[in-house]
Amino acid sequence: MLSPYILETARCLALVLERKVISESAFEAPILQKDEKTLLEITEQEIPLLLKRMEAFYASFRAQWNRENKSFGFEVQTVSSRRTYAEIKKMYRNFAGVS
Repeated sequence: MLSPYILETARCLALVLERKVISESAFEAPILQKDEKTLLEITEQEIPLLLKRMEAFYASFRAQWNRENKSFGFEVQTVSSRRTYAEIKKMYRNFAGVS
């Protein structure tokens, strides 16, 4: 049987991936139509939610790591996930004009 903390990490990851698929689908038509107004609306709706879910996954995964592994080594995961987070946030700021 899987431990509850592993299931929580899997749930958080599933929520990130769900939002990623929804976001990509929502962006497709406005990008093809070069509809900047709709792109901005979608960006302001979807990206903050995706970032929030990424933060929840990161926290859950860090807690799982600390239970299962030595106290060191998570920095590799941090670099990878924070790089992705930073790139999405940068895109959001550039496109939506948010700081």
